[in-house]
Amino acid sequence: MYMAAIVAMSYNPPIAQLVARLKERGKRGKLIVMAAMNKLIRICYGVIKSRKPFDPTLNTTPTLA
Repeated sequence: MYMAAIVAMSYNPPIAQLVARLKERGKRGKLIVMAAMNKLIRICYGVIKSRKPFDPTLNTTPTLA
């Protein structure tokens, strides 16, 4: 998962947005990679559970009101 997360940080738009948010908050590099791995696992689970292809345009980020 580590290498998949490293690649996704550059090429997967939802993961790249997560990385940008965490860097903006001043989080450390290893924490950012772990968060990317966690997000990838959740995306994989969602694809398997829903039996639908991954759609990066869906808003998967919860909004805080």
